[in-house]
Formats: sequence, C-alpha cells, structure tokens
Amino acid sequence: MTQEQTILGELAFQQEGFTDPSRATRAGQLLNVEYVVTGRITRLRDAYQVNAQMIDVKTGEIVRSESVVHRGEFVGC
Repeated sequence: MTQEQTILGELAFQQEGFTDPSRATRAGQLLNVEYVVTGRITRLRDAYQVNAQMIDVKTGEIVRSESVVHRGEFVGC
C-alpha cells in the first residue's frame, strides 16, 4: 500500500466518525466490549505525537487520555 493510499484510507475512516467518542462507543457496543481506544498519531518533523483516549462503552465517558511525544524512529517502521 502506498503512503497516499494509507492517508486516503485514514481520511475515510475519520469521515465515518469512528474517531468521535460517541461513534466509537456505538462501535464498542456492537463489538460487545467494555472499552474502546481511539487516537491519533501525528508526525512532527523528527518526532511523533501519539494521542489516545480510552472510552467506557456503557457511559461514553473518557476514562483515560494520554499524549506522548516520541523522538526518532519506531522499531520496524
């Protein structure tokens, strides 16, 4: 898969709304799970910023949110 295809796929996924906590909650209910994790990875020159949220499927409440910056490359990437 080319980088362009990957980006277009990610944009389509976001347009479906699964990065929205309420839509992620609904998807979690359909999957019969207690929590779902949504997030985003952004490349910032020589670093990556990772933002993630853990959402309680029953209440829709964000029970944990983290943001981490990683400098350098990921192993295997």
